[in-house]
Amino acid sequence: MVVQVALSLILLIGSGLLVRSFVRLNGVDMGFEGERLLTAKVVIPFARYPDPQQRIQFFSGLMDDIRAIPGVEAVGATNMLPIKDGYSNVGAWDPENPPLGPRDVTLAEHRSVVPGYFDAMGIPIRAGRDFRALDVGEEEFALIINEAMARGLFGNENPVGRMVAVDAGEDEPVLARVVGMVGDVRMTNLAREPQWQMYYSFGQYTNTGLSLAVRTEGDPAAVTNGVREALKARDPDIPLGQVATMAEVIWDAVATPRILMAALGAFALVALFLSAVGIYSILAFYVLRRVHEIGIRVAMGATGGRVMGLILRRGLALVALGLVLGLGGAAYLARFLQEQLFEVQAMDPGTFAGVSLGLLLVAVLAALIPAWRAVRVDPVRALQTE
Repeated sequence: MVVQVALSLILLIGSGLLVRSFVRLNGVDMGFEGERLLTAKVVIPFARYPDPQQRIQFFSGLMDDIRAIPGVEAVGATNMLPIKDGYSNVGAWDPENPPLGPRDVTLAEHRSVVPGYFDAMGIPIRAGRDFRALDVGEEEFALIINEAMARGLFGNENPVGRMVAVDAGEDEPVLARVVGMVGDVRMTNLAREPQWQMYYSFGQYTNTGLSLAVRTEGDPAAVTNGVREALKARDPDIPLGQVATMAEVIWDAVATPRILMAALGAFALVALFLSAVGIYSILAFYVLRRVHEIGIRVAMGATGGRVMGLILRRGLALVALGLVLGLGGAAYLARFLQEQLFEVQAMDPGTFAGVSLGLLLVAVLAALIPAWRAVRVDPVRALQTE
């Protein structure tokens, strides 16, 4: 019984830590609105669209067609969606305060987006403006940065109109002018704090593949066929790939902690059930072995409370030993769970105390039945049986 209680406590504390972590991860501010958002991938063949202007016209026309679909509130596109796609970093700095060396260069996540992307994703524009159709070609590069990057480069000053040097892999950095500042977004991982982020205009940084972000009035899946038909009307040979709602994307992003939480929780519940059965069985056997003694105690004037206390003390002494051993084992296990936890300490006192008290309550309930049977022992029958 001691071993069962100890193992139950270890598993219950582990699952409790994961549950708290999962709840906090699900409630984190992503920096964008994931509800009512349909995502899909469109890749056009470079052989048929070799000229940047052709790609701009294709995607601009596709955005207009999708925007006209009933039920669509807004539409945008980017080369890499947050959470769903990976990351791509480049060095960036204030040209008025260049870094002293390569180690002093801060990396910034960068994306290429079409006008309307921030509106579709629900990313707030804090200052300046969104990209527009005029942000194309070889003109001065327009750049939109997030709040974290603005603070890192310019402190509390308004970043709009300032220049940013971007390491594009050439001999000299590319100079871009900040035209807007947007809110911070968790780009690659819900558990990772927003880093420096910057956005280029698709008109100045074209490629052949974009991920659509379609904001809808209701169920985003309801406009899937309309988006597919709009793409087919533009080019029937281009498929609509990786169709998924953003809610599904986010759900998949937390698959690992969710599965780990469910597995450990299932083991913990089984262990808790076995512990309760074990406590009950051992104390029931204990009462059966001492029926004659209990009968004598009652005959000599022992009250029901004293008899019940005798049985409970016996059971809870073993439970207390199991709890002590379980707390030590849980503290050891928690060290290995730390990397899986989000905003929860491995030695979280609330979880340790709450789970321990909960297990103690279950143990008391399991011990009450044999204790109650001991109270009901008839001393005459007990002595006659002996």
